[in-house]
Amino acid sequence: MASRSLGTLTLDLVARIGGFTGALSKAERDAEKRFKSIGNAAEKMGLALGAALAAAGTAAAVGIKSAIDYADKLNDMNQRLGVSAEALSGWAYAAKQSGTDIDALGIGLKKLAKNMAEALDPKATQGRLFESLGVSVTDAAGKLRSVEDVLPEVASKFKELDNATLESALAMDLFGKSGTDLLEFLNQGGDGLAAFRDRARELGVELDSNTLQAADEFNDSLGDLRVAVEGLWTQVAADLLPDLIRLVDVFVNLTMEG
Repeated sequence: MASRSLGTLTLDLVARIGGFTGALSKAERDAEKRFKSIGNAAEKMGLALGAALAAAGTAAAVGIKSAIDYADKLNDMNQRLGVSAEALSGWAYAAKQSGTDIDALGIGLKKLAKNMAEALDPKATQGRLFESLGVSVTDAAGKLRSVEDVLPEVASKFKELDNATLESALAMDLFGKSGTDLLEFLNQGGDGLAAFRDRARELGVELDSNTLQAADEFNDSLGDLRVAVEGLWTQVAADLLPDLIRLVDVFVNLTMEG
């Protein structure tokens, strides 16, 4: 049997190794491209995730501030009307669900409270108006009842009515210019308003007096911060004004000289 020389074996081995190395190098290049592609994709995903988190953070901040402003507005209504925070937040939810905004509700409740107070005068037309509805504005001791007690009774009377023209006229008389906006709200009746209050509690949008007061204090503090920042810039401007005046004079002189 003829034997292959060492040189021939060496050349053959080199050729085989060379072919394997070439194939391996190609595989490495392919793998490198894939890893690079994966890296680019991960980088893009990271940027997208960062942008999404930033957007979510901004949305959360806007949502929180909006909730605070809403609670602050309810606090103002609470102070003017003496209606509990729980009732106001429940009615506000009911108004929103029936297509009425909180401002219209606030205006209407304020007008209702005024009419109730004037109804204490036996000669006033408001007294006859509540009497025709079968709703008393006074309690057993003869004292003026609260809006929180009277409104559900008034709403129940509206629910019983079956005359759109009469409802509109009555709503305007009782709630002023916001009366017609509150018709769908009033037609829920007392039981419907109670159900909305229960639903508001379930959804976590029923607020208590502590939350309303905290929202009011926060916005007041925020207002103080804005004023303090304005004061800081005012002091800086006051310190800079003499130098700014001299600088303007220099420019004026330079301009006049040529």
